[in-house]
Amino acid sequence: MTSLDQKLPAGSLVEILSHLPVTSQPPMRSTSQAFKGIMTSPLFRQVRPKEVLVVKPKTAKKMVNVASKLINGFMTPDSLPVVDSIRLEWEKTEVGDKKSMSFKNPFYKFLQLRVGGQQANAEPFEEELYLNGLDPKGAEPALRKAWWASVRSVLDGLPIPESARILLLGDRRLGGRNAYSLVLALVWTGSDYGVLKCNLDPAYLDCNMHCSGGIKENTVTAALGVLLKRAHKINTFKTFAAAFETALNKMIDDHAWGDEWVYPPLDGEPDEDPDVYFDEDTMDGYFKTFDQPDLGSWCFGR
Repeated sequence: MTSLDQKLPAGSLVEILSHLPVTSQPPMRSTSQAFKGIMTSPLFRQVRPKEVLVVKPKTAKKMVNVASKLINGFMTPDSLPVVDSIRLEWEKTEVGDKKSMSFKNPFYKFLQLRVGGQQANAEPFEEELYLNGLDPKGAEPALRKAWWASVRSVLDGLPIPESARILLLGDRRLGGRNAYSLVLALVWTGSDYGVLKCNLDPAYLDCNMHCSGGIKENTVTAALGVLLKRAHKINTFKTFAAAFETALNKMIDDHAWGDEWVYPPLDGEPDEDPDVYFDEDTMDGYFKTFDQPDLGSWCFGR
């Protein structure tokens, strides 16, 4: 019997496979060499929308172990499976004092590896992080573009250039005055590396954002190498996140340029109501003006 890959030209097979959900595609080990070649080809990766595989490890240690594999995947994308975008999620509930009738304060932590291309069934991030709708108006153009190109692209499910990769770590806690939100992004633009960090205190409306670009590959490799060597001794995602931020700080020391944005402004009272920074209509309009240019010049380039 003649197999399908012998009857159809490679271009037709790529078109067919690119419209199949990842879960219905044949396992790599059971396919012919022709199918393996197609499913790992640059053309197939380019035309197939990237589905996001959500993984929820049962323990913090397993979360750390899988997170280490995602870092390896970020540095060596050829090792990635057909599912290119993977998000780890870890939720934990802290019960408050019953006498004071305080509420439960859920923690939500995640690490997502986003690989370039169109995201299949693109939808905004389901979990509320407080900064899902944040737009740093008034910041330097390079920082604002970097925020949209990296963090907001992941949270909003927006397409990114094929040459790009984003590693985004997030940590959020609900709970009144104890609430906080943090995101740390490491980006490969296709030509160099960039880092973006954002801390938000939703109770007091304090926000600090830093962006650095033009970071060399050897600096990134060295910093992540130290992190991966330590990872087997790390038992909590909180410790892992701290080690990841330390690695990013080492990269920032070798950056070609950097910008910061702080709210409220350090030079006095803010001129606008804080709600302006969460204006969806304004953000959508601003984002569309960039018309998805190349991430290398759009995000971290000057």
